[in-house]
Amino acid sequence: MGSILGYAMPAIPQRTRPFTLVWLLVAGLFLTACSESASPVVRSHDAYIWQRQWTPALKSAMMESASRIRAWHVLAAETDAVGRLSVFAPGKEMLHNGKPVVLVVRFNHALSATEWDPLIVGIADLLGKWRRADPPVIGLEIDYDAPTAQLREYAHFLAELRPVLDKNVRITLTALPAWLRSPILLEVLQQADEAVLQVHAVANPRLGLFNRQQALRWIEEFAAETPVPFRVALPTYGSRVGWDETGKVVVVESETALPGRGVVERELSADPREVRGLLDDLARKTIPLLLGPIWFRLPTDDDRRAWSLATWHGVIDGAPLEPRLGVRAVMDEASGASDIRIANDGNLDAALPNEVFVQCGSCQEADALEGYLLQRVEKGFYLRLSQPQPLKAKQQRTIAWVRCAVEKVGFHAP
Repeated sequence: MGSILGYAMPAIPQRTRPFTLVWLLVAGLFLTACSESASPVVRSHDAYIWQRQWTPALKSAMMESASRIRAWHVLAAETDAVGRLSVFAPGKEMLHNGKPVVLVVRFNHALSATEWDPLIVGIADLLGKWRRADPPVIGLEIDYDAPTAQLREYAHFLAELRPVLDKNVRITLTALPAWLRSPILLEVLQQADEAVLQVHAVANPRLGLFNRQQALRWIEEFAAETPVPFRVALPTYGSRVGWDETGKVVVVESETALPGRGVVERELSADPREVRGLLDDLARKTIPLLLGPIWFRLPTDDDRRAWSLATWHGVIDGAPLEPRLGVRAVMDEASGASDIRIANDGNLDAALPNEVFVQCGSCQEADALEGYLLQRVEKGFYLRLSQPQPLKAKQQRTIAWVRCAVEKVGFHAP
């Protein structure tokens, strides 16, 4: 880049006095230091509500998280396999919490020019209905993973869409890191008021869903190119991913169960500590036009692949992230049976212990639950986990029951 913040050290005349030289050197060092923020940069947080079913668990998550969130980005519609717009019916009463709303329309297939007119009409009609009702809608977001080779056509579509919409509605576009290699990126972004850079993806089973160093490079590269303010989409979720023999992704299962299997399958997830590390990196930097993160997606108690709310809130708040696992026997005096329970009282989701030992007298009746297998030994029995499973923060799980006097329980962490 050559200079920092556009500052170039002036040429020093041969007879410059010593104190002048010192002043110039100090000024240069000061400006260099300012490229890294002297105090942490505080940015606002947005979150996606991507659920098709608005459940009590979603309502609870929204209420518990509202104080941390600037705006909700609500999935309102998506295109089907032939390009028709399918509209969802979210629980609008849950959105009456004082937070602005951005409607999201997801394009699930390559956009064809023959689909432009009905899509534009459908989007304008959808936005109009939301604008005439509560809660207030401040923007429209187009979520489209356009192939890089089709960015020019996408820019033309956006140019047709924009004049049809209310001038007071801000348009946001999601953007992919792959677009950074395209000379058409600027043309696309000029059709928007804001952008969302996605830095989480499924591409290589060895790289996972999120890489902190790569994400930071993409953010800095995008900041150098974008003419509009932008947010960074960060993950709170995991996925079952399957690849075929050529390495091509054939199935990505996140929110709902999907058919299809790959030759190679893995459960991938974003490490909360790595994501928190990126936020710390960004807080130390002055990045022009960066508004802050947007989280995909709002975690709920019934979302088995998302982080727990406690973990997500800890990441946002900058709290130390730690699991705190404990195992205990809880006896029901009426039946004489005891449940063996594992609890995670920390704020970081953790893996269930691989092995739990229960010391007891002669247990005539006992059984393992929740993916554990029971093996009897002389002074009790072992509970061994058949496959790795998470235990979310602030949750507990019953992994066995016994009908005897339990003397001691303990476990070995993964």
